[in-house]
Amino acid sequence: MLINFYQHGTKNYSAVESQIFGTIQAHLPRFMWQQKPYYIPGALNFALFIEQQAEVLMSHGAADKNYHFRRERFNSSLYINNSRARQHLIVPGNFLKNRIVGSDYLRFDADHVHIGGWPRLDYLQDKAAQTAPRKPGATPRILWAPTHNFIKGVESPRSMSSYPGFEPYAEKLAETYDVEVSLHPRNRTQKRPTDDALIDCDIVITDFGTMVYEAIALGKHVIFPSWLIADEMLRRMNPDSAEFKIFDQRIGMHADSFEHLQELVAQCAGTTPTPHPFYADFLDPNTFGRSGKVIARKLMKLALRPRPLIRPMPLRTMAQHGLGLNNELNTSGKALDIQFEAPAQLNKASLTCYNPIRIGRYSFLQSGTVKFTSSIGRYTSIGPNVILGETEHPTEWLSTSPAQYYAGQFDFYPPEKTAAPARVIKRTSDNTKAPGGQVAIGNDVWIGANVVVRRGVTIGDGAIIAAGAVVTTDVAPYAIVGGVPAKHLRDRFPPETITALRKLKWWDFDINDLADVPFDRIDDAIDTIRARLANGEIARKPLDLRQVTVTATGKRKNWRRLIR
Repeated sequence: MLINFYQHGTKNYSAVESQIFGTIQAHLPRFMWQQKPYYIPGALNFALFIEQQAEVLMSHGAADKNYHFRRERFNSSLYINNSRARQHLIVPGNFLKNRIVGSDYLRFDADHVHIGGWPRLDYLQDKAAQTAPRKPGATPRILWAPTHNFIKGVESPRSMSSYPGFEPYAEKLAETYDVEVSLHPRNRTQKRPTDDALIDCDIVITDFGTMVYEAIALGKHVIFPSWLIADEMLRRMNPDSAEFKIFDQRIGMHADSFEHLQELVAQCAGTTPTPHPFYADFLDPNTFGRSGKVIARKLMKLALRPRPLIRPMPLRTMAQHGLGLNNELNTSGKALDIQFEAPAQLNKASLTCYNPIRIGRYSFLQSGTVKFTSSIGRYTSIGPNVILGETEHPTEWLSTSPAQYYAGQFDFYPPEKTAAPARVIKRTSDNTKAPGGQVAIGNDVWIGANVVVRRGVTIGDGAIIAAGAVVTTDVAPYAIVGGVPAKHLRDRFPPETITALRKLKWWDFDINDLADVPFDRIDDAIDTIRARLANGEIARKPLDLRQVTVTATGKRKNWRRLIR
């Protein structure tokens, strides 16, 4: 096995993920790949979601949406830059490749950004070819397919989606035309797949996103209900994004009112669309019908490329590279990637992570168990016997025993090794209420002894977790929580001080640049750092990740530590 198709497991996108992976896998020898819901060190990991640690990333959607420039919640650094594992990007066409390569923020050159098209088009175009053609003069079929009306991280009553605002207009159109509505998976209740509706229609009314490019590639007319969404699009979208360009330059057909939309629909009836050249620049027509093959060849080439030599490093040498490790570090016999900024320290820790774990500079973990945990920020102190993201058992099933869903628990017993795979039931978000996701810990966090943090919990910058607490929900920045379950006790500082600290992000600076700062007087410390920053005396330190692979072999835990 050389390639791992790294599953994300998000319910709303599981069908899309399966289609994309399946289209590519069909062009690969079976012995070359496997599909797992976790990162595999040593393999070429291919993923569709930006928060996943993988050597090769392709977005789960064809649209731009500023996805490659998305920033992390706590340290405002770009997700895409925060992984030493990530080396290559696959994009639909030249527009995104040129934008990424020309960016001052992303660290990818032209040789590491590859054009692969959009694999779902292979499936859609093949399905469309098997569909009987419409009869000449038939009533035009219109598909209204809005994007979802949920914008992550935005609190506003207004949305960039035409849902639900276009609903009364869709009803009016249905008086004259054959109209079908296909909502985004986050909003939908209808049973008919969007793929079928898209193939069967003549005209698509949509907002932005993957639907635009799929419809145009399938030869459909696309109309934007701009009178409902254009203002919000231009206000919220990044000016360099494809979506901003489409609405700012009015590329394609933009309806300025419902009456104007009716006129455009009438003009489209019985005609063949002529796409604007921009769409060929965004989604390469040379990949139509063969995107899966193009990407499979690229993955195979990357998987078979010569790898740089990885050499063993003793603990003393590891310390010189900035990572303090203890002989009692335990990875449960599994390889593990540790991404760190120097200096950082791990002592008596049991690490069984299914993703690479990332640790910021001047952070340490005294002892404990770390499983489903993605990141620990800078200047974070974690006390002894802490449990972060431990596996949880289903409480709604017949039993809580893993014998129901895990085939490897008792496979040391020969009869069980044969029987278990046929018996177990796969755990999904549909059949279990146990929390999913990764633990994410911000900067300047102090976690006391014997704390338990459940999966999926995010701990904000500056927070303090009292000893013995069981944290089951997110913790706000600079909050002090404690108890079982943990509850808010008080804030570390007054609201205005917290606002100033979050804006200052003092952890972006090296501690040596903060010499002579009055740490013990919070207001004076803030003013001093602000003044030094304004005078150009100090500069923020960008994320500088190094990576160590820890492997374990044999019953005696003969550890080998590697750095690359």
